[in-house]
Amino acid sequence: MDKENKVMKKDILPNEHIPSLEYDLFKDLLTNQNDEGSVGNSLEFWDNIPKFFLTPNAQKELRTPSGHANPFEYEYTSNLKNSQKKNYKIVIQPAQIKQEDGKFKSFFPYIAEQNIEEILKKIFVTQSFGFHDVQENFSWVKFSLSMIKRELKEMKCQRNYSQIKHSLEIMSLCIITLYEGNEKIYSESLLSSYVGVTRKEYLEDTSAMHSVRLSTFVSYAVNNGKYRQFNLSYYMGLKNGISRFLYKKFVERFTYASLTTEYNFSYEDIKKNSGHLLKDDKKNRRIIVAALELFVKSGVLYKYKIRAEQKHNKIIGVTYIVVAADEFIRNQKTANKRNLLRNEIAEKNQLSFLQ
Repeated sequence: MDKENKVMKKDILPNEHIPSLEYDLFKDLLTNQNDEGSVGNSLEFWDNIPKFFLTPNAQKELRTPSGHANPFEYEYTSNLKNSQKKNYKIVIQPAQIKQEDGKFKSFFPYIAEQNIEEILKKIFVTQSFGFHDVQENFSWVKFSLSMIKRELKEMKCQRNYSQIKHSLEIMSLCIITLYEGNEKIYSESLLSSYVGVTRKEYLEDTSAMHSVRLSTFVSYAVNNGKYRQFNLSYYMGLKNGISRFLYKKFVERFTYASLTTEYNFSYEDIKKNSGHLLKDDKKNRRIIVAALELFVKSGVLYKYKIRAEQKHNKIIGVTYIVVAADEFIRNQKTANKRNLLRNEIAEKNQLSFLQ
C-alpha cells in the first residue's frame, strides 16, 4: 500500500520545471539586499475576495452544539482598478475536522490560514520549489513544515507544527465558491490537491516534501500580469483584519502616492466589501480610525482626514482622505518601476496579457 501511495503521489505532482516568461516575471521582484525576502506579490483579483474574515468568536456562533456549521455566504462588490464594479457572492464551506473525541467540528479560514497562504506564495516565488504551467493554468508549490515554520517566525507570526498542520487541513478541506451575479464562476478548495507527507515517509526520506496546487486565480494572475509588488513583511505584521484589508487597498489603488496626492475611500465601501466590520457603525468607525492611526505611526500614511456627512444630526456617510508617508511612497514607486520593466519585457516578447 505504501508503494502504491508513492506511485500515486509521483503521478499527481509535476516532476520538472516548465520554463515560462510569465512565471519568471512573477518571480522577478525589484529589491535591494535589505529588502530581499520582505516583499511579495499582491494578487489583484484573488486577494480582493473576502475569505479570511470569520473570527474564532464568529465561527463559534455559527456552530451548532454538535460542532457543525453551515456554509457561510457573503455578498460584496469588487471594484478593481480600470474595471467596472461587479457584484459577487462568496460561499465558504467550512472544513470538517475530526477531533480527539471522534466527533467532527467545522472550521472556517482566518488570519492563521491567510498567513500560511502568503508564505506559500512566497515560497512559490523566492525558492526553487514552484512549478507553473501557462498552458494548463496550474501552479504547484513544494514545501516542508519546517520551511513554513521558519518563514512565519521571520515574519513574527510564530506557529508550532501542530498549528501549521491544522491550518493546512482547514485550507485543503475548506471550499470556496464564487458567484458573479447569479452565475457560479469558481469552486475550489483554498489549497487544491494537497499531497502531504506522513511521519513514516519523512523518517524514510527526510527530504520528502508536501505539495499543493495553488488556486486557479493565482495561476490566472501569473499568466495575465494581474499582480503588484508590496511590502509583505509589513503586511504580515498587521494583526487586525481591517488593517490588512486597507493596506492591500492602498497598495492596489494608491499607486500614484506622493506627498501632494490624496486617496479617498468611503466607510460604506469598507463595510460592504471587507467582511471584517460589525453591525455597530460607531464601533466600526473607531476600528477604521485605529487602523489609520497605526498607519501614521508605522510610516504608511503621513496624515488622514475624515469627512462626515450628516442629516438631522445623524451621520449618513463618511469619507476618509489619506496622504501617504515617505516609506510607502518609495515602495509604490518601486512597484511602479517593476511593473514598467515587466511590461516592457512582456511587450517585447508579445505576451498575451498586454494585448
